[in-house]
Amino acid sequence: MKLFAAVLSLSLAASGCAGYVASYEASSVRGTFVTDQSCPADRVIVGPIVRPDETVTQPAPPPPPPAEIAQDPARLAIYNASHTPADPYAGVPFFKAQGCGVTHVYACPLVANGDGSSSPVCTQVGT
Repeated sequence: MKLFAAVLSLSLAASGCAGYVASYEASSVRGTFVTDQSCPADRVIVGPIVRPDETVTQPAPPPPPPAEIAQDPARLAIYNASHTPADPYAGVPFFKAQGCGVTHVYACPLVANGDGSSSPVCTQVGT
């Protein structure tokens, strides 16, 4: 765990401005984890991770087309193009929080505030 924290600290320090954003998101994850798990903050380790298992973060597949559309290739092409779900996690950073015997994965998209700034809104997406 100490090695993980050391690597996290070095990577955040080396990334400059991006490190500030990542540390801000990590603080958001830490606060959420502490509250949800009733785990003291000094027992929680948070770090950025690559996108987790695709089954966790992929949108649900679209419903199958009606039979009359499925039988017509031109209509089926239009149906498939218009029913392909957008990836809700494209470009979203992910973080892993560990503490008190629990591990959770969070997605932290930046959400625009009314004043032109943005803040991370971190939600649990996996374990």
